[in-house]
Amino acid sequence: MIVVDGGHTFDVALADIGNFARVASRPRNVIMVDDIQVEGVGKAWKAGLKSGIVQQVSLCADVDRRKYAVGVVTGEK
Repeated sequence: MIVVDGGHTFDVALADIGNFARVASRPRNVIMVDDIQVEGVGKAWKAGLKSGIVQQVSLCADVDRRKYAVGVVTGEK
């Protein structure tokens, strides 16, 4: 399982998602991205989905309205 809890700007979050997906040991590794309620992080997650790097499995929110997404690495590099 890969947990991304890094910078909150679009560029940093997208780089984190892409870099972690590239170093995943194999396709279907689980990736979780924290704080997707933050605009830059949410846009980066959507860009990762659109590009095919990751596939979303679940979208979760806690009582404080913080959100995180869980997906799998697709193997697309």
